[in-house]
Amino acid sequence: KNRGITWENCSLRTWLNVTFIDKAFTADEQKEILMAEVDNSSSQSYYNTPGGNTTQDKVFILSCAEVTYYFGSFSTLTFNFKARLEPTAYAVKQGALKSSSYATLDGRDTGSWWLRSPGNYQDRAAEVRMEGTLSYTDVDYTGNAVRPAIWVDLEADCLWNPGEKEAAAAMTVTPEDKLRTSGQK
Repeated sequence: KNRGITWENCSLRTWLNVTFIDKAFTADEQKEILMAEVDNSSSQSYYNTPGGNTTQDKVFILSCAEVTYYFGSFSTLTFNFKARLEPTAYAVKQGALKSSSYATLDGRDTGSWWLRSPGNYQDRAAEVRMEGTLSYTDVDYTGNAVRPAIWVDLEADCLWNPGEKEAAAAMTVTPEDKLRTSGQK
């Protein structure tokens, strides 16, 4: 049965930071995942619903405010193609739904994915729907995929193959470079 829940007490949060992190990353990689202060205030919610206390997490899922920041503007009526997601085979095996009614930017079938923000009430959670809109659904719904987020130390040697770190550093564009190439000073 649905009940009011926040990210702080969510079973998905526990799964991400215990089971998922151990299966998805080596011990060396886990050392380079930074502890993030995860803001769960109502400012992170599309619906201004209180989201609970700030948490400390190595793995988390995005809030409504973060998904808007990283993927661009949303509304409940406008499709955001950049936010569309193809669920992995593992996610589908776990119950995530996939549809050919909408497509990702590269033409793949899409599915909806969870956000950590509450929906219009705390017994609902925000989601990015398969067409690329923000919405919400019951917290015990099992058809959504999970899109984990982490912060990593990009200087960590274990994250790079030989020569990649130096090549990436050489390709880094600074704000000054952007001004220079745009003709501004």
